Amino acid sequence: MMSKWKMDVTGFEKAMLIILAVVLFLFVSCTLIFLRANMPMFVAKMQATAIAKSTVGMKKVEKFYRFTRRNTYYSVQGCDSDNNEVYVIVPDSGSKVTVIKKDQGITEEKAVSLVRDSVQKVLSTNIGMYDDQLVWEVVTTSGAKKYSYYLLDFKTGKNIKELKDT
Repeated sequence: MMSKWKMDVTGFEKAMLIILAVVLFLFVSCTLIFLRANMPMFVAKMQATAIAKSTVGMKKVEKFYRFTRRNTYYSVQGCDSDNNEVYVIVPDSGSKVTVIKKDQGITEEKAVSLVRDSVQKVLSTNIGMYDDQLVWEVVTTSGAKKYSYYLLDFKTGKNIKELKDT
């Protein structure tokens, strides 16, 4: 004997299914938007890493930087094939890759300490080329949406350019 299964769905259950579908749709949409927005940086990191591997035999990237002033540079920090800590600086154009040992200049921490005062919060540090000179860029804020940008010579720590409260 065949029995008929009849399913009665209440208004509450319908509402819950609709809410669940909307939440799922929003989650998937936000995830896709996030991935698409970050794709260019992911590709740049992969390309800079590949160039570092082929140029100096870098095995593992410890840090990745993006520096934009007049031109854009992508830099990676890691160890070369001789286990020297190096920075590999790759211009957006891909030409004229710069490789420098980490100990030939000031550290990222030293660059931060040269510009920080008690009211500033450091937002980011980047390494790149400015007027054919290797520099650290330190971006700080002291609140009220005012940002300061410092460009420091990589080798000496000398302040090359400063934009305050922009």
